[in-house]
Amino acid sequence: QEKLAQEKAAAEKLAKEQEAAKKAEEVRLAAEKAAADKAAADKAAQDKAAAEKLAKEQEAAKKAEEARLAAEKAAADKAAADKAAQEKAAAEKLAKEQEAAKKAEVVLLAIGESAYQSGEGRSQTNIGFFGVQQQLLEAVYKVNKNVVIVLMNGRPMDISWAANHVPTILEC
Repeated sequence: QEKLAQEKAAAEKLAKEQEAAKKAEEVRLAAEKAAADKAAADKAAQDKAAAEKLAKEQEAAKKAEEARLAAEKAAADKAAADKAAQEKAAAEKLAKEQEAAKKAEVVLLAIGESAYQSGEGRSQTNIGFFGVQQQLLEAVYKVNKNVVIVLMNGRPMDISWAANHVPTILEC
């Protein structure tokens, strides 16, 4: 009987230890689940914060790009307005010069190059008149055929139109 009582006590002790181990395992698993849930929540919060930060950065980049494009457009608009104003001024000046040529008996037209346009290291891809000189020559010739060109040049120039139309060219 004593042996039976010892076996029963041992069995009860084993059952209690197994129950305690089971409860400890349940507690450990619950703690692991809580830790995993907290880690997942922390990760979700970090991901949300990162997504919000990225969205703010993208919005800032978008606004910066919009500002850059607006500045470029404003610069292009100003350049276009400046160019239009210059063209208008040039057209008005050309009209005045044409009117003066119309009234003149002889037009003495000094055109060609400045000293800085010819010489060593001054190669050019266009050997015609620089700027609006050809346009001026043709406009003056249109209203007064009695034109004398004083040609200033330090290199060969394409003066074919002038040579075919203007009766006198003095080369300096």
